[in-house]
Amino acid sequence: MILRGCLTIWLAVTISFFLLRLLPGDAIESQLRQGNAISTEAIVAQRAYFGLDAPLTIQYVRYWDNLIQGDLGISLITREPVSHMIQSRLPATIRLATVTLIIAIGVGNIVGIGTLAPQPIGGLCQIIITITLATPIYWSATLMIYMMNRAAWQGILPAAIVLGISVGGGIAQVVSGSLHQTKEESYIQTARAKGLRLDGVFYHQWRASLLPIISVIALQSGFLLSGTVIIEIIFRRQGIGSLLYQSVLNQDYPTVQAIILLSAAVYLAIRLIAQWLAAQIDPRLKAI
Repeated sequence: MILRGCLTIWLAVTISFFLLRLLPGDAIESQLRQGNAISTEAIVAQRAYFGLDAPLTIQYVRYWDNLIQGDLGISLITREPVSHMIQSRLPATIRLATVTLIIAIGVGNIVGIGTLAPQPIGGLCQIIITITLATPIYWSATLMIYMMNRAAWQGILPAAIVLGISVGGGIAQVVSGSLHQTKEESYIQTARAKGLRLDGVFYHQWRASLLPIISVIALQSGFLLSGTVIIEIIFRRQGIGSLLYQSVLNQDYPTVQAIILLSAAVYLAIRLIAQWLAAQIDPRLKAI
């Protein structure tokens, strides 16, 4: 798993490194033109300063050499160390992602478990899952902003609710499907036939459904860091998502590469934690 994760990080960084440089134009040329400094000498000097005049293979080797030493590079736009830019933005995104995940897990489990209830509650929960999965996040975010303006509601909660409900819909779908599947297992039917109390039956059913639930929560958590891009832009939050968006628009190679590296590393860490939790639930997975 660790080897696969390291390979994933390497691929993510390598692909982003070359794709960014294959796009027409660059941050330096764009910035110089905006400042009316369009002389060839000025552009050449700036590219040489950042090492962009070297062949791609040389740039690639230099990038990994610096990365191994903990140097994420310098922004082509602000001339700040990329590590400082990320450190200043990361806390806001972590807070948003944490509150979002709490809401998503709560919504996902409550609605997913609710699909087991008799009608009309079970059907209503199924409709809620469909709506959360089908509703574009930019639409729900726009609606939330309208409600915020009407109610003078501010803070992190509105953004977290929009993103949490969207993520929670996917969790609810897996919770519902997993619980309905285990409901038909022979040992659950046997437990019911023996007169086991309803809460006891549900405990065994829930425990047997945990593996796919943990997997989908880990998957959604891994994407939260990069998934905050739209939310941070719409709600004007200064986090990693909005920094990534601006860096992509400005073709700020070092900043984009650093955020992609961070996202891949976070995703790998969450997957490792999820795998460990799954092994605690089902010891047979420890040998995999």
